[in-house]
Amino acid sequence: MNISAAGLFNLCEPAIANSIAATSSAAASIANLTENSSLNSAQNADEKTYAQAAATNTSYENTSILANAKRRLSSNLTRSKSKIQHFEKNKKTNSKSNSTFSYRERRLILLNSKNSNFNSMKTRDKINREFQKQLKLPASEFILAVIMKSQKQQNVVLTTMSNYNADFLIQHQNIWQKCFEFSSFLHDKA
Repeated sequence: MNISAAGLFNLCEPAIANSIAATSSAAASIANLTENSSLNSAQNADEKTYAQAAATNTSYENTSILANAKRRLSSNLTRSKSKIQHFEKNKKTNSKSNSTFSYRERRLILLNSKNSNFNSMKTRDKINREFQKQLKLPASEFILAVIMKSQKQQNVVLTTMSNYNADFLIQHQNIWQKCFEFSSFLHDKA
C-alpha cells in the first residue's frame, strides 16, 4: 500500500474540507456566542446601572423622607415641650387665678366715707402699686379694678380683679386703708 502524496491529498481532501467547514462553523458559533454574550452583558450592565440608579434614587428619596419626618418630629417635640413649659409657668404664676369670684364677692363697701374729692383712677393705681411693692407681685398683676362712689349714700366701693375677692382686701387692709376715711366696711350683699 503505497500511497502517494497526491493520493493521500485526494483521500484527505474531503476530510480536510469537512474539518475546515466544521472549524469555520465552530468559529462562527463562537463569534455568535461572543456577540450574544457581549450584548447580554451590555444589557445586564445597563440593567444593573438602571437598577443601581433606581436603588440610589429610591435610597435618596427614602433618606429625604426620613430626614423630613425627623425634622417634623423634632419640631413637634420642641413645640410640645414649650407648650408644657408655658402651661407649667402659667400654672405656678396663676395659682390664685384658677378660681374666679362673682361680682358681689369682689366688692367691698367703705361706709360713711368722708372722701369727697378724690381721683378714683389715681387712687386705684397708687393702691395697686403699693400691693405690687409689698406683696412682691409682678408689674402686670393688679388687685383693684375699680374704685367708685355709690350714688345715694356716698359710700366708696372697692372692686377687685376677678381672681381676688373682698376678703383679700380685708386681709391686706393696712395697704389701702390709709387712702380713705371711713367708719367701717362690709361685703356687698343682695
